[in-house]
Amino acid sequence: MAWRKGVSVGEVADTGPGLAFVAYPEALALLPGSVFWSIMFFLMLFMLGVDTLFGNMEGITTAVLDEFPRLRQNTLHKSLFLGSLCFAFYLMGLLLVTEGGIYWFTLIDSFSTSFGLIIITLFMCIGISFFYGVNQFCQDIIDMIRHCPPWCSKVLIYFKACWVFCTPFLLLFILAFIFIEMYNTSLHYGSYVYPRWGKALGVCMGATCCLQILIWAIVAICKETGTLKDRFQKAIRPLNSWRVNNPNSTIRAAEHMEPERVEAPFTVTLTDMDFHAMTWERGSQA
Repeated sequence: MAWRKGVSVGEVADTGPGLAFVAYPEALALLPGSVFWSIMFFLMLFMLGVDTLFGNMEGITTAVLDEFPRLRQNTLHKSLFLGSLCFAFYLMGLLLVTEGGIYWFTLIDSFSTSFGLIIITLFMCIGISFFYGVNQFCQDIIDMIRHCPPWCSKVLIYFKACWVFCTPFLLLFILAFIFIEMYNTSLHYGSYVYPRWGKALGVCMGATCCLQILIWAIVAICKETGTLKDRFQKAIRPLNSWRVNNPNSTIRAAEHMEPERVEAPFTVTLTDMDFHAMTWERGSQA
């Protein structure tokens, strides 16, 4: 394509949606059997979209149904919930098929999947390593595996180092790099350059998912009692209630459980059967 147009490759192969919907279709039109390859290419894009849709729906519905188990028991309520969720996604998707939809798409693609996911991953890593406890997390993995081979404990040492040191520092470095690049680089689609308020809107869109951390932290603290320090300590306290319903952890705990020793006065009450047994033992010894 670059040779035919007499331009450089960088001017032909664009990034973002232009690469998938402009550059690739034009390149496929130059191949032998272009109709077949074009059908396969757009069928692949359709399958990718459907696969992502099912993955997103499963993630949301599983979290909601686990939080509200009554929805699983009532088929009508579950169907209404799924229908409402799909309809809400449909309404939000209508924004992307308007005349300015490509600009909204560029804004969402540039900010919604960048620093927000890094911040959530960083908080998850810090929460597991320093609040829940990396040793307890590794013990949970061993309980779920149940039969842990000898090399498993050595591999967990590597993962402990990654969860506690390597991953948080790498995430902080990536996050700082994203913010620096975001500040120094202008956002544009084609010849249109987004204004400053447009970039601010994109940052707000990306920060929306991060606000869930703050919101649910406030909810968890408000549910506890005592001073603010006591509430914070209770809110970050790990819960072991899942071990009660976990058969592997129950069996493992029973295997390592020592028999309970009860110290009490040792008394014996003899009956007539005991005397008969003693007589029979004397006769057999004679």
